[in-house]
Amino acid sequence: MTGLILKDALVLKKSLKSYLLLLAVYAVLTVTGLFSISFVAAFLEVIAMMLPMSAFAFDEQAHWDRYAAALPLSRRDLVAARYLFTLLVLLCAAAFGAAMCAVLSFSGDWDAVTECGMSIAATLLVGVLALSVSMPLNYRLGPERARIALYVTLLLPVAALFVSIKGELWSGSQVTRLEELPPLLLLLPYLLLVGVALAVSFAVSCGIMAEKDC
Repeated sequence: MTGLILKDALVLKKSLKSYLLLLAVYAVLTVTGLFSISFVAAFLEVIAMMLPMSAFAFDEQAHWDRYAAALPLSRRDLVAARYLFTLLVLLCAAAFGAAMCAVLSFSGDWDAVTECGMSIAATLLVGVLALSVSMPLNYRLGPERARIALYVTLLLPVAALFVSIKGELWSGSQVTRLEELPPLLLLLPYLLLVGVALAVSFAVSCGIMAEKDC
C-alpha cells in the first residue's frame, strides 16, 4: 500500500512542485493583503480536482492496470491507495492553510484568522466531496471523459445555489440566524455529508474495479 502511494507521489512529483510553488506565491500575496484567503482556498480546490485526474491519465498512458493486475495486491488495495494518496495531498494543503492562519494571527486581526480557518475547513470539505465524485467517474469513464463529467457534476450544485439566492429562497434573516451559530455547528452537517459521500464513493470505485477486465 505504501509503495502504491509512493508511486503516485513520484509520478506526480513535477506537478506537485509546480502547485506548491504557485501556492507559496499566492500565500505570500495573501499575507501581504494583495489577495484574499478565499483565492488561495479556491486554488487548493483546483489542486484537489486536478491531481487525481493527472494520476489516472499517467496510469492510462503507461498501461498501469495491466501491470498492477500481476501484483500480489487486491483491486481494493489499488483503489484504497489512490484514495489515501489524494486525501494526504488534501491534508497537506489544509496544513499549509493552517500555517497561513497562524501567520495571520500575529497581526492581531482575529476576524481575518477566523475567515482563514473557515475558508480552509470549507475548502477541505469541498475537496473531499470533489474527490468522492471524481474517483468513480475516473474508474468508470477514464480521465478524459471523467474530466468533462466532473465539471458538469460540480456545476449543477453551484447553479442551483445561484438560482436559490436569486430567487430569494434564502432571506436575509435566515442568513443572519445561520451566522449566529458556532462555526463547528455549521460545519457538522457538511462533515457528515462528506463522510457518507466518501464511503459510498470508495465502495462504488471498488465495485467498478472488480468488474474491470485488466
